[in-house]
Amino acid sequence: MLKGCQKSVIFVKGKENELFEEAYFVMKDTERAHSTADIIAEARRIIETEDMSASPVSVKLNRKKKLICFCIGALVTCLLWAGAMLFNLFM
Repeated sequence: MLKGCQKSVIFVKGKENELFEEAYFVMKDTERAHSTADIIAEARRIIETEDMSASPVSVKLNRKKKLICFCIGALVTCLLWAGAMLFNLFM
């Protein structure tokens, strides 16, 4: 999540890649100065070593969990409402 109003961002434009058009790296706020070569080397290391497929899967799971919770809540609400109506009907 981006906070604040100013962040340093590195923009990498893809060349003839069928999966990605571009990538953005948001820099941490730090007092240390880094050379361009160090920044590029770190970006390459992240791309080569990190499992980038984990984020979209966790987002889908969160959406699925939210949908399940919503449906369970709606079902419980309907059951409580029906129970209250039946209670009033027989009293």
